[in-house]
Amino acid sequence: KNCIQMTTPLNQVLFDNFVDLHRSNRQLRVYGHHVDFKSMRVEHSKVICFVHGAGGRALQWRRIIEQMLNLCDDDVSIIAFDLFGHHHSSIPLSPSFSDFSTSNYVDDFVFVLSSFKNLSELSVVAHSFGSALSTFTLPILPSSIKVSRVVFLGTHCGCPPGASSWLWYFPTFFIHAIRSWINPAFRRMAYHSSTPSSLIDDESRFAALNDMYMMKALFRQLQFPDASHFSNFKFPLLILQGESDGITPVSSASKIPSFAPTCKIEVIPRSSHNLLVERPTFLAQRILRFLFVTEPNDLFSSLHPSSSSSEPSSTTTSSEPSTTTFPSSNGSTTFSP
Repeated sequence: KNCIQMTTPLNQVLFDNFVDLHRSNRQLRVYGHHVDFKSMRVEHSKVICFVHGAGGRALQWRRIIEQMLNLCDDDVSIIAFDLFGHHHSSIPLSPSFSDFSTSNYVDDFVFVLSSFKNLSELSVVAHSFGSALSTFTLPILPSSIKVSRVVFLGTHCGCPPGASSWLWYFPTFFIHAIRSWINPAFRRMAYHSSTPSSLIDDESRFAALNDMYMMKALFRQLQFPDASHFSNFKFPLLILQGESDGITPVSSASKIPSFAPTCKIEVIPRSSHNLLVERPTFLAQRILRFLFVTEPNDLFSSLHPSSSSSEPSSTTTSSEPSTTTFPSSNGSTTFSP
């Protein structure tokens, strides 16, 4: 078949197929579609790995993944995982502060990808802190893993302002106590004004399950890539930013194309920091078009039409897609939103 018709709920297609990997005292829940966890092999040469942000979970990608599976051929393996201390990647009984350092999360990411015996061609889609981890991780992966394309949602050049907030210096019990007081401010920064309150409430219920010691330790040690890291990031990169993002503002992300030689940035209307749950249908098609339609030479030429030009790539606002045809081994799949 050229196109999957989702007759099974996505949580059974992807999130019921998982394995718990262990690195030292760290348990990591890894999910897969077209992945054989018994042999730790992916079933297709094309692999997309989804990486969520701080305080998030792999399940946040479910609507985007469902749309992608409805749009493209059934010839892609998908990997997603819960970061250590998040959702089903549980925290040990007596964690140390350093367990939640950015360097430990980078080591986890390398460990997860290196655990697959036949992973050779990889695309990565990452959100917020997940984009920071990807920037640090992808250049140091084993040479057997070729990174083809990368998509960042809600990224930042340097640590976002909230990382150094006074909040993370209070005792953990106090942060728990004032949680309901700070939630409204977070909602204003993380969601667009047009986002349905029911969707925000659903996400908030999951966010309330996050351990505050974990969040405090993670943010106190948080690292994001700066200009030097992006200048050495050689993979074709598409950055998608929510237009009203108050956590990783467009003003910071728009600087990245001037440092990264293979980067393009687009601003997504009617979305904010959590655009992955706000605009899943739109993002699924935009991500697929970048990953599988544009030829590499076209991508580089569109980003840098003249090798002598010193002008950085411009920031554009994404328009609603019309009809897109995705290539396949058995024909083509056409989608009209």
